Amino acid sequence: LAAGGFRFAWRLVRELCGRALYRTVVVVEMKGVIADDRSARHSLRDARYWCWGGGPVPECAAGEGVISVSRCERALERAFSYRRARAVVLKVNSPGGTASESALLYARVASLKARARAKLEARQARLLPRVFRFVTRRAAEAPPEVLAFVDEICTSGGYFAACAADDIVATPCALLGSIGVISRSFGYQRQLRKIGVERRVLAAGAAKAGLDPYLPQSRPGIAREKRVLEELHDEFVATVKRSRGDRLDARRAAAIGSAADAADWSNLTPRALASLWPLRWLLNGARAARGDGLFDGSVNGAKTALELGLVDKVVDETFTEALKQRYGQRIFLKKLATNPPTGLDALFR
Repeated sequence: LAAGGFRFAWRLVRELCGRALYRTVVVVEMKGVIADDRSARHSLRDARYWCWGGGPVPECAAGEGVISVSRCERALERAFSYRRARAVVLKVNSPGGTASESALLYARVASLKARARAKLEARQARLLPRVFRFVTRRAAEAPPEVLAFVDEICTSGGYFAACAADDIVATPCALLGSIGVISRSFGYQRQLRKIGVERRVLAAGAAKAGLDPYLPQSRPGIAREKRVLEELHDEFVATVKRSRGDRLDARRAAAIGSAADAADWSNLTPRALASLWPLRWLLNGARAARGDGLFDGSVNGAKTALELGLVDKVVDETFTEALKQRYGQRIFLKKLATNPPTGLDALFR
């Protein structure tokens, strides 16, 4: 009991001293596929529209390695509740996920950031803090910076969520970008015809059946599907533009995209021929306005992402050392873990 009491007292003193003498930096780790818990419980393949960075969709039937608003809610609430926090660091390591959950995660972080800044402004507007600042000649307390740190991968839906941060920092070998939306499926109509099975669908409404994987594709169905994808993609692009602003370099991205398309010039495709000089120089402005190389789903390394304005800084240090270089050597890291499902939700998973 005495040893346990001593350990508890030492931990309490270290916590209080760390808050008083050091700058508190709160860290929330987001690692895994972004998806709703119900999608993770059954199968991630059930989701229809993905902000996905490429590769096959993994099976996460057990729900391990899944990021969702419900799992991150408590950690994010605590992170933004620290009054003297110097920064809130989102350590993002995600290849993407469902479009809806990625947008909800971005909106939740942005909402908490705005609420924390509003509370700080209201607190500083009171009479006593204003008198204290006048007497001590202290500058007004700054709101906590929201920083996204990427050391492995932050593509598609992961980058969507990271756009809620004020700045994005990455290591040299990290992968970022893939600003796009994808919908994948298979067609089984020939196999069903071969074994003598007929698909029967009754629907009220011409568009109700959609693109049925057991029936041949129809042009109206494809057009409706593309319209939905373009709407989700426009929302993704608008969020990135709103977050990154003037830091994006669309012309540089168009030049990089033209160089990639020019590699296919031997097939005489219109896109490849338009990428050859001098057409590349003449059409570069139009490609930049269209978002080629930036909003076309391209995945970039950290240094290329820095050129394009997708990240603010590339650091060669480890996570802790990078934070010390940014916020000073005397920092106190408060790491908050996202909550896995518990109770009946974990039992019936």
